[in-house]
Amino acid sequence: MTSSPLWSPDEESGAAMRRWFEASGTSDFSAAQAASVNDLDGFWLWAWDECGVVGERGSRAVLKSDDPAAATFFPDAHLNIVETLLAGEPEAEVLVGIDEAGARRSWTRRELRSDVASVAAHMQRAGVEPGDRVAAWAPNVPEVVIWALAALSIGAVVSTASPDFAPAGVIDRFGQITPRLLLVGSTYTYGGRQFDMRGSIDDVLAGLPDVIGVVVIGDASDPRHHSWSSWVADSPPLECVRVGFDHPGFILFSSGTTGAPKCIVHSAAGVLLKDLAEQRIHLDITPGDRVCYYTTAGWMMWNWLVMALGTGATVVLADGQAMYPEPDRLLRLVADETLTFLGVSAKYIESLRQYSVSMAPHELSSLRTIASTGSPLAPELFDYVYEHVCPSVHLASISGGTDICGCFVLGVPTEPVLRGEIQGPALGLDVRAVDDSGADVP
Repeated sequence: MTSSPLWSPDEESGAAMRRWFEASGTSDFSAAQAASVNDLDGFWLWAWDECGVVGERGSRAVLKSDDPAAATFFPDAHLNIVETLLAGEPEAEVLVGIDEAGARRSWTRRELRSDVASVAAHMQRAGVEPGDRVAAWAPNVPEVVIWALAALSIGAVVSTASPDFAPAGVIDRFGQITPRLLLVGSTYTYGGRQFDMRGSIDDVLAGLPDVIGVVVIGDASDPRHHSWSSWVADSPPLECVRVGFDHPGFILFSSGTTGAPKCIVHSAAGVLLKDLAEQRIHLDITPGDRVCYYTTAGWMMWNWLVMALGTGATVVLADGQAMYPEPDRLLRLVADETLTFLGVSAKYIESLRQYSVSMAPHELSSLRTIASTGSPLAPELFDYVYEHVCPSVHLASISGGTDICGCFVLGVPTEPVLRGEIQGPALGLDVRAVDDSGADVP
């Protein structure tokens, strides 16, 4: 027996999804999703245009192969994803960083472009070339976003790690990719405690012999290292190097639960297009929205969040402990920053319930969408969100992986939300659920 919807779309929901209905000649999500799989070329060419990707697209999206791993995407395309991520009104606020104590810093698009250009120029002067790797071991702060965009703008490859990794954990990851430059936070704060990272830099560098330069956010008193402030002091023009669609842009890592963490290399353009398709079409993120996904810089959702710059939304970074100094910290952030989208883990929602956090309906009036991932969202947590957090929100239980830096299944803004259910598979992906015998299940 189907439960009553907890949320239903209105006429304004899912405008981009409805444009795909029209383009594919369909009238509902099930048919539209099937059309996106049956005509991969047509869907991904349409998605490129719909998502406003800047660059030379070409006329082919997918060159299939008998070996799926040998398939080629957009073989004629040339682009640099930073052009898409930084396109738009220069004076609009696009990046906000908020630490655990509530201190706020923000960048307009013009300021962000300037800092990206300055850091990129320093990277090039240090000898970084297209294809070289640069790494960051730092908290979830705007400097890491700027660092990544600078590297991507010159065709370098980015890898990031959370500051709570011990030196051995950092070396396990970055030691495999021979980074040329390393960005480090001098300190980070979690749960009201400040941790000093400077004493561990030499331990990390001992396992990264190819590093030719270290840039420190905050106190860079060691004369061997560069200060972040010195790397953003210039204002050169931003010159983005266009590369092929399959040019590597990110290196992520498996969890390391079954041995050493394993490298997963993603093309910059692939991550951009996949994530923009999710954000714009499935999650209704549009220019002018304000988006936060609670994450560290070491989780794939950090990459996903950075790609949201390409929607024209303002990206808000929340560093530190999600429930400190008060359990409702992130929900207060929604109100203070008028967020339209909040992404969290199912475990976080369970913690809110355990702490009996309850918000008045008007307090989160700006919020349209909550996304939950990391583990299944239990049916009773759907109830909790609608009864105690925001009764009008589109609650999207999403699931994907580091291996695609995106989602296999996620929200559908033209379909109702049902208790305990994920709404549907991602457009452009042939996703099936099977039972123990391999037979398809609904």
